Amino acid sequence: MPIEDQIPPKELVELVIHCEDNDIDLIISVDSNAHHNLWGCKVNNKRGVTDSPLCRACMEVDETPTHVVLECTGVAEQRERHLGSPTSFHEALGNLGGLLGFWSELGWLE
Repeated sequence: MPIEDQIPPKELVELVIHCEDNDIDLIISVDSNAHHNLWGCKVNNKRGVTDSPLCRACMEVDETPTHVVLECTGVAEQRERHLGSPTSFHEALGNLGGLLGFWSELGWLE
């Protein structure tokens, strides 16, 4: 899939709709070459950025600061390394150095 192509491709959207309309099971697997710090890459590229509101790390719920800083399982190791185990967003904000380190590792300060 060329980097300039729409994500997801029109054909994939049509296939998903067809399967949903006809109660057909569908398994989708891709290698999109999305480079992003969240999954261990040293650099980010256009494929690593999305317009989706879903969390880039877990793809389960909307990506909000509270979700990422307190709940997201996709960044649990990075969060623990920089912030420990904060029980509230207010507590995390009290550790500005840790929070900046966490966001930097995730590539959010670029």
